[in-house]
Amino acid sequence: MADDSPTNLDMACKPVLPSSEDRLSRGYRVLHNQEAKYTGVALQQVHQPIEIWYQYLSLFDAALRSEHDSSSRPGSQERHSWELRIRITATEMNTAKLALDAALAGYYVQALGLIRRILESWRLMVFARARPDLARQWLQPNNKGKYETPDDGKIIREVQKYASKTDKPLHRNLETVNRLIVRCHKGAHPSERSFETMETRSSEHTHIGATFNEHLLLEVLNIGCAALALVLGEIRVDLQLSKEWARDLRTVNELFSRWYQES
Repeated sequence: MADDSPTNLDMACKPVLPSSEDRLSRGYRVLHNQEAKYTGVALQQVHQPIEIWYQYLSLFDAALRSEHDSSSRPGSQERHSWELRIRITATEMNTAKLALDAALAGYYVQALGLIRRILESWRLMVFARARPDLARQWLQPNNKGKYETPDDGKIIREVQKYASKTDKPLHRNLETVNRLIVRCHKGAHPSERSFETMETRSSEHTHIGATFNEHLLLEVLNIGCAALALVLGEIRVDLQLSKEWARDLRTVNELFSRWYQES
């Protein structure tokens, strides 16, 4: 039987440029090696929420690698809305992978900034559903080659209005997203939160590079898994996904909920 414990680590390594004696190339290598070290520590110490994040990424992958088509007419507002929502989902799958890598290496505030982007993209997905007449503005430039997209304030107002008039689950999800965005705020912008992982035993020294802080890692994994669950739930509106995929999503959501309640 294969050993799937957290000690059986997949040590596939990200390539770097060939070794150079140039002292000016040393900095990247030091950071790179630190990231590998502390990612290994994180995988040893924290297993279940990382596995849940892996499973959410697998659900993104399974959904987006399948063939899909919209029932709406090409060139219509509804088709523009559908295309925008699919593109957002694909983009945020990539963001989710980067956010997890950052979190495992100990770049917690940077990971929170990436997760905030995922949450704001969820809002944009709902906006495209609420205002399909405006979705084209993200897909096609005007005759001057510029994209005339609405500002964040308009997006937030339209999503709030739409959610208040539709089903209660969507309104609850919006409240969750807004709350999580606030929690991510100090990671998305320079703040005192940025310096938590830089403290050392001596006030005269500052820690740089990767690190491991279990409390901060768990916080990031908690917010990130919630964000991924929200985006996956929203994309079900657009894609004809199998019963097996829907069952897997429910199973992973239940695992996340159980872990959250126990942690």
